[in-house]
Amino acid sequence: PVHADGLEHLVIWRLPFKVVLPARHPLAKKRAFELADLRGEDFVFCTRESHPGFYDQFFHQCANAGFHPRVVVEVGGYPSNMLGLVSVGLGVSVLPHFEQAERIRGIVWRPLVKPKATIEFGLIWRRNRASRVLEEFLALAARMFPIEQPDNGGLV
Repeated sequence: PVHADGLEHLVIWRLPFKVVLPARHPLAKKRAFELADLRGEDFVFCTRESHPGFYDQFFHQCANAGFHPRVVVEVGGYPSNMLGLVSVGLGVSVLPHFEQAERIRGIVWRPLVKPKATIEFGLIWRRNRASRVLEEFLALAARMFPIEQPDNGGLV
């Protein structure tokens, strides 16, 4: 969510973060992970330039877990671009889980239980720019993406 003077927001989608591993990785048999379980692993991760909030929070969470991630490949653009690199064994990652990604061969998704985190996607608008069109659009979005509206966010 956005907490800034003059802005409002509506969360329309929330995804849990999960650990993504090559299917043949020794840790792929593990059912769930704490971030600290990944200490010493090679990571495939996004560039700071492409996703600064996600990047900074991930590194902060790793520091809280007692390690600095060893990123061996950085990928710009969409986080989903990292999945192919994980599938060929270049490293592991922590990414928002979306059902369509389950179809990608060569990777496994495992729950991240500590820290348990989500990423939220939403709509942002200026509070002083209310209009009937905006109200109707927001009502439509709320119907199309029914989701509990939190007071605070997750990992990002």
